Amino acid sequence: VEGSKVLVIHPGSRYLRIGRASEAFPSVVPHLIARRMRNKKEDEAQQDESKKEIKVERETEDIYPVNNNEIKKENESEEIKEMRLDEEDAKEAETCSNSAGSSIEYFKHAVGEIKKELKERMKASKRRPVANAQSQVHSFNKSAHPETIADHNDPYRIDWTVVDDDAEYYVGEKALRLPDSDSADSFKLFYPIQHGEFNTRDYDSIKAIIGDLETIWTESIRKKLGISRKNFRNYSVILVIPDVYNRLYVLEMITMLLRYMEFRRVFIAQESVCVSFGAGMSVACIVDIGAQTSTVTCVEDGMCIPDSRVYLHYGGDDITYFFIKLLRRSKFPYSEMDLTRVYDWLLAEEMKEKFCTLDEANLTIQLNEFYVRAPNKPTLKYQIKTYDDAIIAPMLLFYPHIINFNKKRAEFPQKFTSYTIDDITEGAITNNGVQPGLVMQKPKLSVATQAATQIRTSFPSPSPQPRDSPGSTTPLRIDNNTVPAPSPIPASVLPTTQPASPSISSNTVARTQNAPLVDSMSTLPLDDAIIQSINTAATEERAKKFYSSILVVGGGGLIPGVNKMLEERLSSRQIQNADKLEVLTSSRDLDPRLLVWKGGSVMSKLEILNESWINSREWEELGVRCLREKAFFIW
Repeated sequence: VEGSKVLVIHPGSRYLRIGRASEAFPSVVPHLIARRMRNKKEDEAQQDESKKEIKVERETEDIYPVNNNEIKKENESEEIKEMRLDEEDAKEAETCSNSAGSSIEYFKHAVGEIKKELKERMKASKRRPVANAQSQVHSFNKSAHPETIADHNDPYRIDWTVVDDDAEYYVGEKALRLPDSDSADSFKLFYPIQHGEFNTRDYDSIKAIIGDLETIWTESIRKKLGISRKNFRNYSVILVIPDVYNRLYVLEMITMLLRYMEFRRVFIAQESVCVSFGAGMSVACIVDIGAQTSTVTCVEDGMCIPDSRVYLHYGGDDITYFFIKLLRRSKFPYSEMDLTRVYDWLLAEEMKEKFCTLDEANLTIQLNEFYVRAPNKPTLKYQIKTYDDAIIAPMLLFYPHIINFNKKRAEFPQKFTSYTIDDITEGAITNNGVQPGLVMQKPKLSVATQAATQIRTSFPSPSPQPRDSPGSTTPLRIDNNTVPAPSPIPASVLPTTQPASPSISSNTVARTQNAPLVDSMSTLPLDDAIIQSINTAATEERAKKFYSSILVVGGGGLIPGVNKMLEERLSSRQIQNADKLEVLTSSRDLDPRLLVWKGGSVMSKLEILNESWINSREWEELGVRCLREKAFFIW
């Protein structure tokens, strides 16, 4: 298939990466839509009006229990202030710990433990901490005042979206650049995908989610790639899905692409497999740190090892919230920052990317500057000093229990409570693509086996066929403890004007599956998750290969020093079979955020894909049986 006729689509919680397989890089589009809300003021008046004024520190104080209260007693010494903050942190931590059911002691000393580890690392590297650093930072930030910059002197000024009176929605960058409006019919932002799943907080039905996804994707393809809707039938699509996937998510996506958007055919690929192709690694432990979730998966010979998948319910967004919390403790000069406003959130993301590091060599007092660009206001330039906040924030990856996961998960209620059973699937549609707690015979995936053979020959350093490969007839134990699943999302009611989805047959039986609010596996520290993933997936010989080729991708791969930090933390555990431990953050100088998409474009050139495409006719007639027979993973 010609690469110019294949589209690779990688949908994420924050961004959509889309492009032709023949292109070097994808187009990156904010994955959201802004819809005009008629009589918005009346609707908000019926609710608690005070919610509009709540600052992010109050909204998230139970999720990120690091005290953010302003200390107004100026006569107190810095030492007393620091003690007060630590005491209040402990109180909040204890409260959140009780609600989350986790260790009270861990929560109480979490931030202190991070600082303690940093001191030990500084001592081991023979670096001295800066004396009175907190006093210097607080003193400078408290007296910092903004400098006003005129628009004509700001080369990076933002062109805000000019609202058309007839426009009902905006997508992508235009949606992000909408100015604040107090009009009765202002716009509301919707992210159809959150935490790698359908957004159950802001939508009342999957039909509405699919409708917004179709609009965002159609507009993005038209504007970024120059492909009109009527020409979709001439293009094939490689859709990249999460490693720990929701079956309903996959089924609805395929139905949308083939039936509603009318693409020629579709192929489904998992993120970790795409990373291995993009990086040119036949054996690797893929650590994907995304915006809202992270995953750890072992890949061998182009096949994802099911038992190795670990889903983590935290990501870059949590680091952003945590970082701003810490800055507020350090007398952050931009006191009006409200992360519920889009432009303030984008500023916080920019500050995290510029300031945060995991390299203790940079643990000094840093003088930084940032620019506040708000609609209908001049640009403000601030200067700020930071010390250990910039390294404590990304340490959240190794101390995730600072987050109250029950509170965080409760923000996305399980509105869609019914599952359906398709007579073709021969079983319930579960939420992570595997049947939990069962010993299953591996299906005979002839196409997948052929693909694995072709993949092995395409890599420079082939490795032997694993004992539990898809071609094997030995049983595969699916352990629900090693494959944590996202919260279940049930089937939707599709439009009555169109035929039923192949994922929902006429003889469906509704079922309800109650999952625990938070899976303990999804709250593991990142280094523990890597060990868990490799140990459950590999023999001694294979474990050595995985430990020697750990690849960090996603936005987390851009954090300076993350590979060194992971290596040192894993080495300190004295792991068996980890003689040669190596963590990579980038391969072939590619942006780690684009590596998944790049791997999808590489996969499009495989000859075996000619036998693995799913077209509209097959999908309508056979439904999910197509995935069982053609997918490169176990359905």
